[in-house]
Amino acid sequence: MVASERKKYILGKLNSNGIVNVRETAQELNLHETTIRRDLEKLEREGRLTRIYGGATLNDDSVELTMTQKMFLNFEAKKEVCRRACELVHDGDCIFIDGGTTTYSMIDFLASKKIQIVTHSDLIIRRIKKCEAQIITIGGKYLPHYNMSVGATAMNEVGSYHYDHCFLGCVGINAQDLISYTSEAETLDVKRTAMQNSDHAYLLIDASKWNVKGFCKFAHLDEFDKVFCNAFDDYDGHIANLELV
Repeated sequence: MVASERKKYILGKLNSNGIVNVRETAQELNLHETTIRRDLEKLEREGRLTRIYGGATLNDDSVELTMTQKMFLNFEAKKEVCRRACELVHDGDCIFIDGGTTTYSMIDFLASKKIQIVTHSDLIIRRIKKCEAQIITIGGKYLPHYNMSVGATAMNEVGSYHYDHCFLGCVGINAQDLISYTSEAETLDVKRTAMQNSDHAYLLIDASKWNVKGFCKFAHLDEFDKVFCNAFDDYDGHIANLELV
């Protein structure tokens, strides 16, 4: 496939989904990822798109990606992080699963276990097909952009249970002060309530969240039993509870 055809394919996919993933596009076109990256670099110089970690988005910085769009980013890395985190869960446990795309795949590894799962994430609920686990859904004010429930009702319901484990996500981590961030306050309140009512708390991220700040400070990495992340090149090993998968 010549360069002009590749560019047309990439722009068509970008207009349909709002985002393109380098690895998936390379597989679809049977090309090396480096070829797709070069195409994205050229299209960015032409002002046609904005490159991000793992892919590119429409060239509009004012538009935040939806949860559905974010699921295309680094999906395999996020799924491996989920798989490793789920090894901590055993029959009889009660767990909380946060909203967001990083925790999205956890249900794939937990559905066959005899556990109780509490979640405010509509993404997880919609992914369930056949499930041995008991699922408890949290109500409250629904945020369509984030596909999750928040607010006072959600906080009260989350706080009415005791969890053996809670699995949380974030929008980014500051590599200097080791603070995790969320994009806004209402999801932050639900996360903190889950942590306060759990014996063990875990943060799940992919490498694109490293050295990224958000609007609201969430928690220091020391507050988590473990931080699960896929391996990346510029990590110097200075975080004791960071587990690379």
